[in-house]
Amino acid sequence: VAYLHNKGSYHPSRQNHLLRKFLTKAVLSDECQSIGKTDSSCNICGARFSMLPHHHYPGNMWAAHCSYIKDLIPPKDFPQHMNRLVHSIDEKYPGTFKLRQLSQFGPNLGTGRFAFEHWVTSHPDMKPCDVYTGRYRFGYQGITRSQIWEPQLQHAGWIPYTGFSQRWQPSVGREWYCGMGRLLEFLELYGKLPPKESFVWAEFRNPFSECPNAIEYPTSTNGTHLLSIPLQSEMHKVHAMFGSLAIKEEESESKSGSESGSESKSGSESESEDDRL
Repeated sequence: VAYLHNKGSYHPSRQNHLLRKFLTKAVLSDECQSIGKTDSSCNICGARFSMLPHHHYPGNMWAAHCSYIKDLIPPKDFPQHMNRLVHSIDEKYPGTFKLRQLSQFGPNLGTGRFAFEHWVTSHPDMKPCDVYTGRYRFGYQGITRSQIWEPQLQHAGWIPYTGFSQRWQPSVGREWYCGMGRLLEFLELYGKLPPKESFVWAEFRNPFSECPNAIEYPTSTNGTHLLSIPLQSEMHKVHAMFGSLAIKEEESESKSGSESGSESKSGSESESEDDRL
């Protein structure tokens, strides 16, 4: 499926004209039209996938695989879900991300009318690609004036986070734009984390100046240390998604200990599952 629209037609300008032609060429390119057909490594494609200020395709034109689109929150409901996310995160982690303050300017989080631009890249199973190799990042700055350019399919991450952060440095809540914030958003909206091969894990597995707290794909040994901020209220969702995490190991150990105690007819009574959790 492809989503195209008459970008900027209500506000005619040279910039809107260039952007509309630029985005349309990308979406209708053979590269974007091949996803899900000859190329399964992407499930969304457009001119540019941008990591900031929220995951989105600038100008909101894209092609996507129907198997991915069907799992998204219905678009008419998505702005409300984003508004609930803002209040939920600030209540769970007061003073950490300051989303209410950030949300006063819609582009910061992908709220308000910008929720519709954020919608298609809101799911943790997204595998975004883009086809423009030039310097354009988002907004209007850097749009090519020439339509003579060759689309090339590229996977998210080929432009690192720092390639976008040079143009977006909010005064508060910076941690929200890094790995921890992205994981929390996925959990709040869809109750799951990105798969192991997602660019999100690769992008934030090592700390850097803008994002000093790294994230790591959860395994049986690191699942309870997924993030460096308190996430106990959300960890049950992480455990539910990854059966090999610590909670499953604890259950296995408890069962083993119970069987051992039964055979020997001795030993103290096992603590309850609720106590262990």
